[in-house]
Parts: sequence; structure tokens; C-alpha cells
Amino acid sequence: MASRTEGKRIGKGTYGSVFKRDGSAPSSPRKTRNYAAKVIVEEEEDGGVSQSSVRECAILRSLVHPNVVRMFGTMLRSTKLELHMECGGGSLQEAMEHSSPLPITSKAAVVQILRGLAFLHAHNILHRDIKPQNIILFDGGQMLKIGDFGLACETTRTTPTLTYHVVTLWWRHPKLLLGDNDYAGEVDVWAAALIFIQMYQKEMQMQPGARQRDPIWMANTEIGMLFKIFKTIGTPQEDYKDMASYWPGVNSLPCFKPVKFPVFGGQAIGLDVPPEAFVNKILRYNNG
Repeated sequence: MASRTEGKRIGKGTYGSVFKRDGSAPSSPRKTRNYAAKVIVEEEEDGGVSQSSVRECAILRSLVHPNVVRMFGTMLRSTKLELHMECGGGSLQEAMEHSSPLPITSKAAVVQILRGLAFLHAHNILHRDIKPQNIILFDGGQMLKIGDFGLACETTRTTPTLTYHVVTLWWRHPKLLLGDNDYAGEVDVWAAALIFIQMYQKEMQMQPGARQRDPIWMANTEIGMLFKIFKTIGTPQEDYKDMASYWPGVNSLPCFKPVKFPVFGGQAIGLDVPPEAFVNKILRYNNG
């Protein structure tokens, strides 16, 4: 249980827990009714701040955009690093689980998420963990902001090789599932498209006679996710450029061996136009 000084726990990020506190953040002169404090317990042997925490702070400090959670400041207390940020009204995941109808339409939501991602990518930042839990609601759910930058990284021409062990499994681009460390903003946009599908399906469930539908792809393992993706889009292949399953260079990826996977031809995702046109444009292997 959170102590009184920590405040009410409202979430758990990649590397720390998030608490809601009343009043203004002590690290900032900005006056607010409340703020969110992400508390990271540092475990470095020399008592210093971990590289991942330094990276997250540096990235957040440089970001000011309507669709990105703003950081007010930081504070180091003993072995705990606190990131003080604006406080929203819960996550998109919580809204999808408990709100009916949703406070925002799927179209309005994906537009805001993509605007936030466009800003990040224009500043050479990959979020690498886009999912409903990391989309925070403001203004009664009408404003969405991207939060939790624990896995984010800044990319430049001199950036060392990226890791593919990022993004929560259900939202992971097949590039990452197949061990490809040469990726860019497409991994974030892919996850945004899956959020859109899940929200759209929830909207359709509210129609009379609609059946309950799960998120488009759910599995407990990477291989299970790949099978579900391949069944929908088709098994990747290096021929037929006009197909969604076209993926030049896929045979050279570390975890892809054509003999390991059945040849799936793909099938319709099952959305109505125009959403289907948007989804089919994004959910292609060769969209980098």
C-alpha cells in the first residue's frame, strides 16, 4: 500500500510506480491542483542514477506537445528518483474496460495518438511501448496524451544497434518478433493502428445484436503472435509487391525461416470502410 507521502497509486510504468499527489510538484514553480509522480527505485551499486532513468528524464524534459504527457521536473530522494508530471484522469485501457460508451471516438483517439507520434518521430524519438495503458486521458477523456517513456530512445545516424526486446507483446510489430533491430517509427504506428482496431471493435459491440470481440491478436508467446498475424495478413514473402504480405529481406531476419511457418494467404480484418482502408494501409510488413 502506498504511504501518505507517496499518494494514491494510479499505475505502474516500465521502471516504476506512478502516484497521484495533491498540490503542485515541488520540482516546479508551476501551480497545479495535483500532479503525477513516477517513483523509480534506483539500484545502482554506486548510488547513482541508472542509464534508463537518465534517458527517460532527458527525453521527457525536451518534449512539449498537446498529445504528450509533460514533465514538470525531477527530484532525487535517497534511492528513489521521482519524475513529476501532469496528472490525467486514468488510462485508455481503464476507459475501455470500464466505460460504455467510450469518452472519445476511435477516430478522434487515433488522430491524437498519431499527432503525438508524429511529433516524437520528427524529433528522432521512438516510444517503443505504445499500448492503451500508456495513453493517458485528460479533459474528461477528450484529450489523449502519450505517457511512460521508460522504453523510449532517441535515434540519430550514429545511434548504436537498437534492441528488438521492446513493446508489450500484443502490440509488437512483426519486425520485433522476428529479431529485426533495424526499425524506426513504424513500430509505434503499428501499435497505434491496433489500438484503433480495439477501440473500433468496442464501438461496434455497442450496436444491437453485436457479438463480443477480443483484441485482433492475442497470444502468450512470440511465436503465437506471429502465427496470428500471419493468418490475418499472410505469411511474409519476398515476391508479389502488391500484397500486404510482401516483405523484402524477410528471409534474412534472424528468427524467420520459411520452413518454420505454414503459408497463410491472409484474410480480411473485418472492419467497415473507411476504417478498413486506414488499417490495411498501416498493417503491412513493408511499411517502414
